[in-house]
Amino acid sequence: FNVPFEIGVKITEREYQEYGQALEKMLQDILAENAE
Repeated sequence: FNVPFEIGVKITEREYQEYGQALEKMLQDILAENAE
């Protein structure tokens, strides 16, 4: 699971504030599934 570097660069601070929490929750869910 690799996010292209370009996508990370294009994320603005405002977008991160809007989507950051949702992305963090998604990542936590993915990690939790992998850990089982």
